[in-house]
Amino acid sequence: GSGSGSGSGSGSGSGEGFIAPCKLAARTRLFPIQKRRPRVPFGSRICAQGGKDSRLRQRTLKIGDRSVFVLEFSQTSSAVDAWIENQMATVDPFGLVLWPAAQAISQKLLNISSSSQTNLGNMTVVELGAGTGLCSIVAASLGANAIATDRNEETLKLVELASSRQGVRVQTELFDIIGDVPVPACDILLSADCMYNAEVAR
Repeated sequence: GSGSGSGSGSGSGSGEGFIAPCKLAARTRLFPIQKRRPRVPFGSRICAQGGKDSRLRQRTLKIGDRSVFVLEFSQTSSAVDAWIENQMATVDPFGLVLWPAAQAISQKLLNISSSSQTNLGNMTVVELGAGTGLCSIVAASLGANAIATDRNEETLKLVELASSRQGVRVQTELFDIIGDVPVPACDILLSADCMYNAEVAR
């Protein structure tokens, strides 16, 4: 997430995340706290253009027997490096990158759904710091009531665009995990690579 995670083709180390029956538990990897900066309405502009933007790419993944895609920033490594070095003032890249843990969690969701004891169609699945929304899109494709949350409204617009293009419904909701509002009620709580600085980890 955004509150988002960290990255797939960016070469930024192993993924971290969790899937739990609405309880929090995760390993953390900490970066220095960065001052929040103004962000351009990136997602709004791209959605208005029908998802066409030279900085955006469609990334397709194989999750079990399913092909799923997300929309992500095309130059992930340079974008993240620039943000960490405090050189990028307009676009927060974290929610626009598919990070490794999201793929592992998505595969776990598929395994859970394949179990004769579990029917995701009867469950509400909430993803914290959804970012590109891979976990939410996979959960929705498995029949769950999927809710993707993030503190970045622009990121959520891209999740809505990617999910609608694949014929699945993902509900989106603004939510900051370091805020005072309780986590939305759910049966399964997901988080993939959200804790990338000390402020969030605390």
